[in-house]
Amino acid sequence: MLLCNDTSYITHPRRRGILYALTASLLVKFFYCLIKTLASGKGFHLDIFTNDTHHTYLSLYLLVVLGFLYSEWVNHRETMHRYHKIAIPCIAAVITTYIVLSTSRTGIAGIAIIFVCIVLHQMVRLHNTKVGITIIIGGLALGCATYFILPEKSRRITETVKTMHRGDENDVREDIYSNAFHASIDNMPFGTGIGDGQVTLASYHEKEGHEWPDLNTHNIYFDTLLSLGLPGLLLLLAMFT
Repeated sequence: MLLCNDTSYITHPRRRGILYALTASLLVKFFYCLIKTLASGKGFHLDIFTNDTHHTYLSLYLLVVLGFLYSEWVNHRETMHRYHKIAIPCIAAVITTYIVLSTSRTGIAGIAIIFVCIVLHQMVRLHNTKVGITIIIGGLALGCATYFILPEKSRRITETVKTMHRGDENDVREDIYSNAFHASIDNMPFGTGIGDGQVTLASYHEKEGHEWPDLNTHNIYFDTLLSLGLPGLLLLLAMFT
């Protein structure tokens, strides 16, 4: 729809409005989950923060908001109301916390990339060395706090790095991607059709001796290529241009 329709009505102020709406909705979701887990009386459960959304997709939305908040802070700080100036760093802290609690490896990597970009922008482009150093200290503090407060979730990140380094045979992602790739190639150029990709992929898992009937591609590009073929993948990539 976005590719075939006139989107000139989405002006800069409207884009900001959409992103502020996204920010507000994620804040509401975060505090709802926080209150829900505290009110359960069963202790603090991280799973409740991602029980209705895959943590990877959730972390991507949160990363978009984090980048947007920094952009607002840099580009509109001089014209902001005093309370607005205070609110943005506080909201950014909540969003960053939400990403950490989502335990998404994509989210954690995204935070690291955004932090590095912000530090370089502040210190190299804007020559704000103090701000850059403050962000570095804050990032290190966040990393240390995550490691000591959530050791099991932190281990998820370190184990992934170790697995990728040594090529662990217990890591199923390589097999999933391999099966998804071969299934996509065999169903070129138009794919299996929407709804049939999962069934087709399950048959390839079965051929390899894996019992993963409900395990999807774990990759939006493979998923699109498998279901919609090469035209679908090209349209997906065109949305990012």
